Amino acid sequence: MLELFKKNTFFSILLLIPYAIVLHASAWFSQITYKHSETCWIYNQIFKNQWLSYSTETMIAIAMIAIQAIIIGRMVSSYKMNSEGQLFGGLFFILFCGFHPSTLSLNPVLFANLFFTVGLYQLFGIYLKKTATTQLFNFGFLVGLASLFYTPYYIYLLLGVIGIVILRGSKPKEFLQIIGGFINIYFLAYVILYIFNLHLEFWDQQITGFFSPFIFSFKFSSYGWVAFTLLLLFLILILFQYPYFQFKRTMMVQKQFDILFWCLLVGLWSTLFLKIEQVNHLMVLFTPLALLTGLLLTKLKNPLIQETIHLFLVIVSLFLQFQNW
Repeated sequence: MLELFKKNTFFSILLLIPYAIVLHASAWFSQITYKHSETCWIYNQIFKNQWLSYSTETMIAIAMIAIQAIIIGRMVSSYKMNSEGQLFGGLFFILFCGFHPSTLSLNPVLFANLFFTVGLYQLFGIYLKKTATTQLFNFGFLVGLASLFYTPYYIYLLLGVIGIVILRGSKPKEFLQIIGGFINIYFLAYVILYIFNLHLEFWDQQITGFFSPFIFSFKFSSYGWVAFTLLLLFLILILFQYPYFQFKRTMMVQKQFDILFWCLLVGLWSTLFLKIEQVNHLMVLFTPLALLTGLLLTKLKNPLIQETIHLFLVIVSLFLQFQNW
């Protein structure tokens, strides 16, 4: 099956949609209840009244997961990260989402991660450009949009600064372009909220509601810790394989991999001094982790071993979904 996803062709991309549907199997057999957090105030204003049916929410969630998987595959292809297994990163993104019902259902982190993934695509595009004003502004704007849905994504502003240093050198003016895009989205949002006299409610519930004086303030269930442990194992594996991502690579690709490793580190920092109430927070790591894991799978040249690993992870994902936790 993996042979069908090796190239970023139109047919292969279409296969990601039924693949995402299969990895949503539990959502079709039993209703997944998403507990709305008061700290995701803007998302709650849109979806808390449940004006969408459960089946509609499920289909939107599948579509958004598939779209992000496609963008990840496009990123690998456009920036020539690997000539083989171009859609493997997208497959792993879908698999990671299947490790817990909270990351399968329609939730604010899913929306936020979509904007961040597009923003990461923009950030990669600044390499060797004489002027990258548009890409940098778009990155800041998209990070701001992501943080409107899920506040911890603001931490990825730091990734923009790191990305400029790695890809273009230290240029203070370009740092301000990212900040400008970020502030722009908050200015527009705040003006709209002020007109409807909702700005104080937004600030009190979403902005201040996320910050806590405690480190690692997690409220995961036992099921959540299982998903966290699995992702941690993938993260450790990736870190130990860092030399593989630097060996016989072009300078551009080496720099892109460095950004992805920094992306993982910055994502882990997002757990500090924040009140993390749900497992879907782990999605802040999914995009860089899926990209690197998918590329690492191509290191194995034996197709049988690749298929075995893939099948094992699919079984693990479905097993976790159907457990009566």
